[in-house]
Amino acid sequence: LQKGAFQRYLVRQNQQAIDGEISVKVNHVELQVFFQQHARRRLSDAEAVQALKLLEMQRHAMLMYTSCAWFFAELSGIETVQMLAYAARAIQLAREVAGLELEASFLERLAEAPSNLPQRTANGRDVYLDLVKPMVATLRTVIADHAISALIEPEAPQPALGVYEIQEVGAHRDSRGSFALATGRVRVQSRLTGESLQAIYAALSGDGHEFRCSVKGYVDIEEYAQLRDQLFQLFTHESLTEVIRALDASFGEDYFALNHLFPDEQRRIGQLLLAQTMEHFGRQCAEIFRANQQLIAFARMKHLPLPAPLRVAAESSLNAEIRRIACQLQRGHATPNEVEEFIRAYQEEAKRLGCTLDFDPLRRVFEAIIESHVGRLPQDAGHAQIPRQALEVVQALKLDLNLWRAQNLFWRYLTGETRTVDLPVLLELGTRLGFNQSMLRKFLHADVSPVTRADP
Repeated sequence: LQKGAFQRYLVRQNQQAIDGEISVKVNHVELQVFFQQHARRRLSDAEAVQALKLLEMQRHAMLMYTSCAWFFAELSGIETVQMLAYAARAIQLAREVAGLELEASFLERLAEAPSNLPQRTANGRDVYLDLVKPMVATLRTVIADHAISALIEPEAPQPALGVYEIQEVGAHRDSRGSFALATGRVRVQSRLTGESLQAIYAALSGDGHEFRCSVKGYVDIEEYAQLRDQLFQLFTHESLTEVIRALDASFGEDYFALNHLFPDEQRRIGQLLLAQTMEHFGRQCAEIFRANQQLIAFARMKHLPLPAPLRVAAESSLNAEIRRIACQLQRGHATPNEVEEFIRAYQEEAKRLGCTLDFDPLRRVFEAIIESHVGRLPQDAGHAQIPRQALEVVQALKLDLNLWRAQNLFWRYLTGETRTVDLPVLLELGTRLGFNQSMLRKFLHADVSPVTRADP
């Protein structure tokens, strides 16, 4: 297969062509230059795609032998799954380029490899089918991924997805309550093989974050417009069952759901949906907390245990306030001292209600502010005042920060060139960062009274 195919399209050594293809990917060499160097003759667009697919097949066949899979304790581990993914891509391209069906015999051999975790996967065949096969994607998968993402993020369409370029020719969207329908015409092309597909799609979302997307090969504009109008007419005036029936009749019964998309995109979309859900949950909790303030105060006054749902609402609301304050501090709309006043009030309220507060967002903002200003000390020692004040507040609130970056930056400042310094402020800053005062005086050439440490 490889020898005959390479001789048909490409000249000279097989390995030279593969190296050239890698240069296209890594060094961004133009495909036109690549084919000028390696093609036997001027290739048509279809022939160029075939040649690049052959090279991709060879590359993945080489990748599946890399050493990651030589050292593994379990077939379903990340190393083996990655190697099998390379093999699956090579098998897919062999099927597309030459019509060769290699998967069945490959699965027979994988079935002979037992798993050390039979409760999860019995053998290599199960690993391939359960963990690797869902990763095998086509251009239709890219279109479905694009369409479902557009339903979730209508204001941020994706011009590309990994190695695939996406061109939206026309898109339409409508919603009805918690349901949404989107249709569009799109062209997608792989940067690796040059393969492209023009198609239409219809994506539907419903309650419970259920998504389905149907994809159909190219149709002319008039046919697409008729189908689009029919679907939106049904969506507006009929039941969703009728919409789904129309989708099946026009696109076929096969469709893509969330678990059919690229694994990385599944995680990204899942995180986005979780964030949207938690935002909605937070608003509901805030409403419950505000509406029941008097009841909560009465229960506290009478030493009645606060029911768990009300405690959850209170905890969510207080943590939302902490995130809001952290955002204001980050934007410079609040000073560390103002933040301290708010946080002390929230801490008292949480103590009375038995709530647990999440200070991680506030910690990250304080760490970023301290690192930013300490990093600018070599240019202007006046930057010491803000991180000093921030550390004073943090230590007063007993917020444990990860200060190693700021400590490294401060050490770099101490051991740098001679500078103009504000000795008392820098001594306090260094002390609050955990540096020994004797060492600080030595580096800062200071002879001042010791700075009192913050209370533990």
